[in-house]
Amino acid sequence: MAVELSMRAGRTWATMFGAALLAVAGVATPARAQQNWIGRADALLRQGQIFRAETLYYYAARSEPRNANPRLALGRYLASRGALRVGAVLLEEARFFGGDRKLIAEHLAPVYARLGDYRALSALPSSPLDYAERTRAEWLSEHVTETTGPDSVMIALATGGPSPLGQVLITIGPDTLLAMIDVGVIGLVLDTSWVSRPGVKVFRSSSEPNAGNAAGVALTVGLGGPGGLVRSGIPVRFAPAAGPGMARIGVDVIEDFAPTWTRAGATGGTLVLRKAGKAPAPSPTAERIPILIRENDVTLVRFGGSMTSLGSQAQGALASRWTLDVRHGEVVVDR
Repeated sequence: MAVELSMRAGRTWATMFGAALLAVAGVATPARAQQNWIGRADALLRQGQIFRAETLYYYAARSEPRNANPRLALGRYLASRGALRVGAVLLEEARFFGGDRKLIAEHLAPVYARLGDYRALSALPSSPLDYAERTRAEWLSEHVTETTGPDSVMIALATGGPSPLGQVLITIGPDTLLAMIDVGVIGLVLDTSWVSRPGVKVFRSSSEPNAGNAAGVALTVGLGGPGGLVRSGIPVRFAPAAGPGMARIGVDVIEDFAPTWTRAGATGGTLVLRKAGKAPAPSPTAERIPILIRENDVTLVRFGGSMTSLGSQAQGALASRWTLDVRHGEVVVDR
């Protein structure tokens, strides 16, 4: 039943291929051909041919539904396209059907973290987490994380720094920090001095003196100043920075809010965050660019298969207004 449910949920993500999938639903396939399909799909994905790759991932998983490898490949792909819950179910099924537990755990851990499913993350078999990260996940699984504030908030955006996605002011407890939005970061990265500051809970072994090996949780983070959104329980990593007033914030922290960037020249602009996470309906003239969520990047896949980092396109090719719509696996550019 779980197999059919996850496949049914996943197919809603690829309705344009539904007829083709149904046509091959009953085909029995040798294991070698299975691997060839997955290998071809992986190669197509590396070339940016995501919809051709998607067809083959579905074909392989549908034709042999109890084979772990196609389940793993399809789950990994769907998670990278923003279908995190469906991707997680498929990866769990791959483990149930005898897949490589360590490899599956490496793919599942970031999916659980992005979903905020810390109970599943803390109990993950063959987990890649170290002691501090696992202890943090256990703590987060026992503490409700939430977002409070208005339905939407507009934040002044400062450019001119090292990030093309801009910089925003955030608050941690009574402290205000300038945070650079960075596609290469997960959660928050704070200066190592925050290990001993209020507002952050720290997890590390009693025998570990290096703050860089600790894991943390920002108990509350304010976005948008007074009256803005307040999000609790954001994972933190510690690294030397320019001081306690500087930070880096990952796209994963704001992606649930369907963020819209509006540029006002080279010196600033605004960032709109929506509490419900529902992106506005695209205009008829909008360009919809598929994305792939990688471990340390968000990649844009344009027509013809060219792939570029979201960060490298943010100040130029994406024009003056664009929305990151992770739920639909795309960036929507207003023209």
